Amino acid sequence: MTAPRGAGSRWIRRLPWVLSILGPIVWLALIAYSQVNETGFMRITEEDHLVENAQSLLFFVGAMLAGWIAWALGRRRRIGWVALYMLLAVGLGYLAGEEISWGQRIFQIETPGWFLAHHNNQDEMNLHNLPEVQHVTRKLFNRAVKTVTLLTLIGWMAGLRRRPRWQARLWVPHPALLPSWVAIWSYQWLRQLYKWRYQADSVSKVMARLHEAYELVLALAIVAGLLFVWEAVRQDDAPRAS
Repeated sequence: MTAPRGAGSRWIRRLPWVLSILGPIVWLALIAYSQVNETGFMRITEEDHLVENAQSLLFFVGAMLAGWIAWALGRRRRIGWVALYMLLAVGLGYLAGEEISWGQRIFQIETPGWFLAHHNNQDEMNLHNLPEVQHVTRKLFNRAVKTVTLLTLIGWMAGLRRRPRWQARLWVPHPALLPSWVAIWSYQWLRQLYKWRYQADSVSKVMARLHEAYELVLALAIVAGLLFVWEAVRQDDAPRAS
């Protein structure tokens, strides 16, 4: 017989559900806040403020989770999955550093002249704000969101939540993440709606700053998704009832 799980285990099982619900709620709340208090919204979405710091922290947590999953899979000799989750861990760690410009503003490090020559949009030591990199990453991001949305729909239609298989959880996002993917997609819809409504070629500063809000939703969804995987791997590790 297996020992009963304690409150800590129940909390771990509930946490990804909480984060999955929290993402769309945060998205809607920030949209509403941007309309009722534009100054406050612009302030909390500035560099080194609440929204960006939360993103960086969540990406770091995601990197740690991906690393733990890779280690757990390594014990099963699933080398391909280990490589994939280690790559994800490195990628999320990179995103965490990029979001805070690798601590440049915190430690007041001056940007070298040779880096400024590349015309970084923020004049800081990060790569994702280089125009050439932005163009590539935007395309990769759009394709990645399309892929995970499709995989999530497959998981929902196949009923993987009702019939959990921990191996499938390694590559099929949990159906609970669907509202988060919809929230992320809605940013592009809102931009197009704004341009159509005002017959403009570009969007307002507030609309552009919502980019930070949807990145926060993305970070929440990534951590929630990795927690679902973590719980599935933990369950596979648990002793079976005799």
